[in-house]
Order: sequence, then C-alpha cells, then structure tokens
Amino acid sequence: MRKVLLFATLIVLVLFLASCMKPAFAVLNLVANNTTLTAGAEVELSWNFNTPEELVSVDYVLHIGDVSIELTETSYATVLVSGEYDVYVEATYVTKSKLGLTKKPAIVESNHQPITVVSNSVVFLTETTEYGPGAVTIEWRPTDGLTHTYQYSLNGGEVVETTATSVTFEDLPDGTYTLSVKPAEATGYPSEFTFSVDLTGPSLAIVGSDRNLQYLTFGNVGDAKPYGRYAHISWYPNEPLSAVYVRFYRMEISTDESGNATNTRVRLNLRDGDEDGVYDSWEEVLSSDDQYWYPWNPEDTDIWINDEWMTFDFADGPVYGENLFKLGEVYAMYFLVFDKFGNQGWGYITFKLDERYDSDNKPEIYYHVESVTAPSTDSSGTMTVSIVAPNVKKYAAQYEHDGYGPDTTFNNDLMYLQVSLVYDMYGMGIAVTNVDLPNFMEGKKDLSGWKDNGGSVTIYRGFVDGPDEVGAAGDVLATITFEIPPDLAGSVIPIGFDNTWYIRDTMNRTIDGVVFDTRFYGELIPAAGEM
Repeated sequence: MRKVLLFATLIVLVLFLASCMKPAFAVLNLVANNTTLTAGAEVELSWNFNTPEELVSVDYVLHIGDVSIELTETSYATVLVSGEYDVYVEATYVTKSKLGLTKKPAIVESNHQPITVVSNSVVFLTETTEYGPGAVTIEWRPTDGLTHTYQYSLNGGEVVETTATSVTFEDLPDGTYTLSVKPAEATGYPSEFTFSVDLTGPSLAIVGSDRNLQYLTFGNVGDAKPYGRYAHISWYPNEPLSAVYVRFYRMEISTDESGNATNTRVRLNLRDGDEDGVYDSWEEVLSSDDQYWYPWNPEDTDIWINDEWMTFDFADGPVYGENLFKLGEVYAMYFLVFDKFGNQGWGYITFKLDERYDSDNKPEIYYHVESVTAPSTDSSGTMTVSIVAPNVKKYAAQYEHDGYGPDTTFNNDLMYLQVSLVYDMYGMGIAVTNVDLPNFMEGKKDLSGWKDNGGSVTIYRGFVDGPDEVGAAGDVLATITFEIPPDLAGSVIPIGFDNTWYIRDTMNRTIDGVVFDTRFYGELIPAAGEM
C-alpha cells in the first residue's frame, strides 16, 4: 500500500513540475494607424504583448511583406512604396514559473494586418495629344499595379468616379483640355494629361504679285489684280495642310443701262486640245459638280501665272500649260484645303494680266547658244552662250507705267538686274571658263560681276550715274564660255534659268512684266567630226 501511495505521489509531483515548465499563455496584438495610405505617407505600427507570468525577456520580429525586422521596441514607423502588404509581429519570450524556474523560450504570433499603399499617380497610355472631329478616348494605368476606383475631372470641372481605366469624351468643342486622374483613396495631386481638339478648318494669307500686295483670308472677298504679264500668287497656311485643291474661273463683268455692274463667274476646266500632255485651252462648264478640283502639291505654296508657258504643281507631279490666261481678262483661283484632321477651309484670289507694250517691243530675257565645238577623245569642247535682254531697258523707262495705280515701277531707268543660268544640274563636269559682261546701259556706269555656283552661274548687272563704258550698248547681258569634257560628246545638256531673278528700277522697286523663258532646253553636244 505504501508503494502505491509513493508512486502516486511521484506522478503528481511530476505532473506539477511539468505544468510549471509549460510555456505561459501570451497575447500579441498589432495595430496600424492607417491601413490604406498614399505612397510617401508614413505608417505607424505598434503592438502590445501580455502574459500572466513574470516576463524574463522578449524580442520581436516585424514582418512587412517579404521584409523582416528584428526589434526590441513595441512600435515602428516607416514609409512604404506602393503595394499591398501583409504585416504581423512574432514575439520570442521567456518567462518564470511560479516556483521561480525559467521556462524555455516560446513564440507567439500577432494578428495579421493588411496594409495597402496606393500611388498618387497614374501613367497615361494614350500618346495622341491632338484630335479632330469625333470621340476622344484617354487610357491610363496605376503606377502601383493595384485595382482602384478613380476620380477624374476635365479642366477642373465635375469630379467623376469610375472603376474603369479609360474615359471617352464625345462632341468636345475646339480647345485645349486637361484631364486630371487619381485613385480615389489617394490624397496627393492627380496626374494630368493635356490634349487639344481641332474642329476648325485651316486659313490662308493669300498674296498676289509684287505690285499690289493684297492679303486675303478665307471667307473674305478680295480683289488682287497684279496688272502685269506675271501674277505671282502665294499662300501661307496657319497650320500644315494635308491636301490642297484648286480650280479656276474667268470673271465676266457686264454693265446694264443704269450703269450697274454685274460680275459673273465662268467655271473652267483645263483642257488638252491636241493631247500632247500640255493644257492649252479651257472648257466652260455650268455647274459646280462638273467643275474639277485639281489636287495640288501641299508642299508648294505658290504659282507663277502668265499668258505663255507655265507650270501647275499638281499632287501627282508637275503639269504644264500654255496660252491659257489671256491678257486683259480677269480670273480667279479658288482654294479648297484640308488639315490633318479633315477640317476644311477655302478661299480665293482674283488677278488680271495686262500688257503695257506692243508685240514688237516685248521685254524678255532668254539665252542663246552662239557656238559649240565638239570635244574629242583627248580634248575638251566648248560652248558659248549669250544671255539676251531685248527691250528691257526701254520697258523700264516707258511712260506706260504711269497708267497703273498698283504699279510699283513708273518711268524709271533700270538700275539692277540679276539672273542665274543653270548649266550643269546633274554634275556632268561642265566648267565656266570665261564670262564677258558687255556694255548694256548707255550713259550709265557699269557695276557688274558674276559668280560660278558650281552647276549654275549668276550674272549681276548694276547701273549708276557715272562714266559709260567704251563701246555701243547692246541687248546682251553676258556671254559665257563653258568647257565640255570629252565624255559628253554626243550628249544632250539641259540648260535654263532658275526661278530667282531680280529686276529693279532706280528707286529700287521691282520691275515686273518682263518675260522670262523659264523652260529648260536640251542642247546637243556633237561628237568629234559632227558639226
């Protein structure tokens, strides 16, 4: 019996001692000052550790996502980047039993606290910043990669909430807009996207000739009449053009018995009567539907119109016209233009070509081949070309200039003349060997010169009061001698004037109406023995 009691006593003692060494119960509670915050804001974490037994020691490990931080304090503050975090604390602690025995270390884990850090900003995926007619859709994504409700506003207007990552605006009027977007829970400034809407057609400033500068804009009725053989019409768009179309009219003015003038437009289409590829006449049509709009090269913003040979720079390539515009007639050139969004604009300019001399006194400038010597296999050939300007001096001084109000040149002598002759546009090795500048203006001192530009030669003729040169004055502006390399024997060389020439009177005013032959002609270089 004693043995049984002793054994029972031992068991009770063992159980008691074991209960004394069992880890004490502990509670660890984690608290965050904010569970949803904006990137850049500080989050404060604190926790409480409680156990009924005497605490010997406690150490903490704070887990923030994949990061572990060892601490002895019961609070921690940090700034987190955007994202979602699982936050909790582990406490390793040691306590004493009621008998004063130190227990083995134990671990307790706190509650898990989810924390979301949102970004203030979004990244706009839309790259287009300019829009024409139609809907405008702007897309974005959050920089933190999280799912949000967003707040957006347009130009600081009503704030709208959406869970979508795009917004579409319909029927916005012309203007510049700023879209502001941010996650609804973010506290910082929103991200902004600026774009524009263009519903207005392009406008042009249209200029007609050097003599009567008349600036016109679309929608305004204007009347620019150059009063010369050449009408230089140019236009300046207020924005890049994607397409340009032109058409022409002849303006017929009639007067009734009461003296009231009526202006009638005659619709015109270009016509190639002999089918040689050159427009030579007009076809009159009755309705707008039958009248052609000719597509023009949008990069070309001017045209030289005259009563002889001219070029239309159409979109598919240059097309030539001859004898289309008659002297004394009033014409109109209409424009239909489009910007890159398809917005349309239009306008027109009227012009008139007049002759101020009879056909026997036509002022013109052209070149004339005087002579050609054939190159051989071992020696170069030569070509001599004269630039001739008959009736130009007389034309500059004629009284006929007085009769035209818009004219900027009256009865003043020629003071300056500059022309450039292109002789080697393809780099064939032709060289200028001599330029002779003979006496041109009788009774004037000659201040002249020339410059070889490599492929073209520019002639400068200036005339001032002073001693005249020896020799009679003629119509030749310059005589130029070229060296022709041997390998060009039997070849055709294109020669012609470029489009930059200057003719000024003694008041330094432009003299227009001088006829330039701007076509390039092919000059045959004979082979040795062919002359």
